[in-house]
Amino acid sequence: MYKPGITLITPTGDRPAAIKRCVFQMERQTLKPDQWIVADDGKKEMWKYFENISFPVTYIRNEYTKSKGKSFLRNLTTALKNIQYNKILVIEDDDWYHPEYIKVTKQRLQNANIVGQPNALYYNILTQSYRQNHNTKRASLCETAFDEKLIGYMLKRCAAGKSTFVDSHLWHHSRSKNDIVFRFFEDRRLVVGMKGFPGRKGIGIGHRPTKSFKFDPNFKFLKKIIGSEDTKYYIDLKLKILGKK
Repeated sequence: MYKPGITLITPTGDRPAAIKRCVFQMERQTLKPDQWIVADDGKKEMWKYFENISFPVTYIRNEYTKSKGKSFLRNLTTALKNIQYNKILVIEDDDWYHPEYIKVTKQRLQNANIVGQPNALYYNILTQSYRQNHNTKRASLCETAFDEKLIGYMLKRCAAGKSTFVDSHLWHHSRSKNDIVFRFFEDRRLVVGMKGFPGRKGIGIGHRPTKSFKFDPNFKFLKKIIGSEDTKYYIDLKLKILGKK
C-alpha cells in the first residue's frame, strides 16, 4: 500500500513566519523527502510558501476552527490519510531541525518501527529562556518518526478526540506491544522545540513558559546548540516581534 520512501507531515494554521522558516529548513536538508504533507486550517492559506519548493508537496486546506485541539487533531488526521510512503517524520512548523535530520532519522528507522529523541529541549524566543525536559519514556511529536505499521493506531487516537497529546499515547502503545520495535537516540541534538513565534499559539508547554525555564544571556546556550548563524535568525525574529527592528 505504501511505497518505500519518506513522508513528512506538518499540521499548521496562521503561522506564516514559522512556515516560511520551516520551508527553509526542509530545503536545506541533506536528504530530501519524497513527500511533504502540509495540512493547513488557518484563516489565510499559505500555499505561496511552497510554490517553488524542490520536492513534492501535498498541500491540503481544512476548514478554519477556533479550537486549537480540534484543529491539531483534524490536520493530523488529514495528513495521516494522505501518506504515500512508508517512513513518516512529524515536522512541527515552528521547531528547529538539524540539516541532517531526515538523513539520520531514515537510517534509524531501518531497524525500528518508531524512533525518537527523549529529554526534549524547549527554547522560548521571546523570553530568551530554555527548559531541558526529562521525558525518558517517550519523545515529543516534533522529534518522533515511525513507519506504516503505526499509521492505523495514530488515526484511531485522533478519531477518539479525547487528547491532543498524541505523542504520549503513541509511545505508550509502542512500548507495550511485543511486535513493535522502538528505539531512543540521545547521541545528537537534532531538534529543538522553539516557542514564541508570532501567529496562532501552540498547545504544549513552552508557549507560556514557567519558572522552570532558565534565562539564556546573550543567547549563548542557543548558539552552542544550533550554531551562531541559525541563532541570529531567532535574535532578529525576537527584535522584529518586539518592534525593535
